[in-house]
Amino acid sequence: MSGSIKDTPQELFKGATAAHQAGHLDEAARLYRRILEVGRGYPDVLHLLGAIEHQCGNHAAAAALIREAIGLEAGQPAYHNNLASALVAMKDFAGAIECAKRALALAPGYAQARNTIVAAHYWRARVAQDEHRYPEAAADYRAALAVDPAHAESHCNLCFVLTMMEDHAGAVRHGRAAVAASAGYTDAHNNLGYAEHMSGDLDAAEASYARTLAIDPGYAPAHNNLGNIFKERGLQTKAADSFRRAIACVPDFARAHFNLTDVVTFTPDSLDLARLRVQAGRMAALAPEQARYIHFAMGKALADIGEPDASFRHYLAGNAVMRRMIRYDEAAALKQMQDAPAQGISGVGAPSEAPIFIVGMPRSGTTLVEQILASHPAVLGGGERRDFAAALHLCGSADARRLGETYLARLPALRPGRTRITDKLPANFLHARLIHAALPGARIVHVTRDPADTCVSGFSKLFDAGQEFTYDLAELGRYYVAYRRLMETWRTELPERAFIEISYETLVGDLEGETRRLLAFCGLPWDSACLAFHNNTRIVQTASATQVRRPLYAGSIGRAEEVKAHIGPLLIELAKL
Repeated sequence: MSGSIKDTPQELFKGATAAHQAGHLDEAARLYRRILEVGRGYPDVLHLLGAIEHQCGNHAAAAALIREAIGLEAGQPAYHNNLASALVAMKDFAGAIECAKRALALAPGYAQARNTIVAAHYWRARVAQDEHRYPEAAADYRAALAVDPAHAESHCNLCFVLTMMEDHAGAVRHGRAAVAASAGYTDAHNNLGYAEHMSGDLDAAEASYARTLAIDPGYAPAHNNLGNIFKERGLQTKAADSFRRAIACVPDFARAHFNLTDVVTFTPDSLDLARLRVQAGRMAALAPEQARYIHFAMGKALADIGEPDASFRHYLAGNAVMRRMIRYDEAAALKQMQDAPAQGISGVGAPSEAPIFIVGMPRSGTTLVEQILASHPAVLGGGERRDFAAALHLCGSADARRLGETYLARLPALRPGRTRITDKLPANFLHARLIHAALPGARIVHVTRDPADTCVSGFSKLFDAGQEFTYDLAELGRYYVAYRRLMETWRTELPERAFIEISYETLVGDLEGETRRLLAFCGLPWDSACLAFHNNTRIVQTASATQVRRPLYAGSIGRAEEVKAHIGPLLIELAKL
């Protein structure tokens, strides 16, 4: 180093800061490093070089330099805050929050530190959200909002997280706050729409999705979500158009391709199939989240065009992807069914004949039976309600009347003329004894279907949530066997006035006869509208939403036979029945 006055640390620092302010980061960093060659006792230089390293993406190097600066001069709030910023980038969120808090302690009005605390909580929440750790994500979004109540991104993402946690009222509240904080925020309008959608307010959801598209007509998720609204309303052509618009905006939108398969019947020369094949051709490059949708979509498309073997190979591949993505404790699931008959409850339940519980395995025909009942003018179709499990969680199983009354209090009010409400959560079969004890006037309708057909249909469906036992053929078979054994217990234990079995195959073969038997069991007068169930315009939010819009058909009977060569592990387990 020469002895020129221009090479003194003071002059080098002037040149470095001028270059830094002008955005010439390489030159600024070079000059800062020349100063540090003289000695490491320059905290401002260490801090500013650290800031450049952070800007350039070298976050670990930035953190080391800024820590060195803090070691020389701990009283500078900017040092602590910029260290916090580097730690956020390194996903050391707890460290970042502590550093930003130290900056605030040194300068209580330091806005940048407050912003950094918000950012640390926000990004920690995003990581938790991406990993489906929703309660942790919600806690951090709330912590961010405690510092900045108008932080639109935290409101927006908390809206989504609370929707996934089924806190629909909270989700809608935060969705509205996000929109209020940032009126042009497309994600906020879309997430609010999804919260409204999941809460059952389809009109509000449709309006929110429309506002999203008014801001950005190319916002593919809103087109996709509108398609789901139309599908649930029974407007299949409009649903298909919306899904196609989503794909036109984002050709590799895997979820939209998957959703489209549910509302169209493919033909060998259809453009929809051609576009789907393009995505299938790049399967190796797809992340698992996308690959699962394309596999299940191809499975449906190939089944439509009469290629069952090729179709089922995609189902096998898609289920294998899903099985790797989920956590399923098979031992716990089987033990739950094994232990269910030991559940005890005391007292006399709540006196109400309003609930009709429809139970069974997924894809056994429970949605069809509910649609038939919901076509009766005295019956409200309640859909897949989680109210009994929630009441059981709140009350336990100690007192039958309290459990029954808690459940009834959660149900929507029935308008005049309606005396019954269906509760079509298939997994309520686990609680049949408790349901009868807590609600002795309730009816329990168990829907059955050929075991292999039921399981193959479940294996061929990608569920939005739950049903983790369906993604492996052997696990699915073992679950089915345990379920059937439990149902045999309930069949012998529960009185005929409370429990009936409806066979899907018998229903298809004799719709009027079985419907008359079903209505009589429920204490309902005959009404021919039940035979025209496919004309019912009520909202259907289940995996069978499309099928129940069609007249009854027998095409699904014997479905397992055509893929028998592929389902050996399932058949081995079902042979134990």
